[in-house]
Amino acid sequence: MKHWEKRVLAMRGAGSIDELVRRHGEPHHKESAPGMEIWHYPLGVDAGKLFSIHAAVFPDRTFQVYLHVEPEK
Repeated sequence: MKHWEKRVLAMRGAGSIDELVRRHGEPHHKESAPGMEIWHYPLGVDAGKLFSIHAAVFPDRTFQVYLHVEPEK
């Protein structure tokens, strides 16, 4: 899991959306949410849980990156 945590930190270090995409690629998919778009970067499964990195992208092109965890279905 440490390599996933390092990737989240690296993505948080991007200074702009353009830099985020240039360094880490286009997201696997994007989902509209009220007042933002959620970009999904899947990581994998560990201990029965699905891990992905999400970037909440706001209309002013600011963003917040976080590790998302949910039970495997």
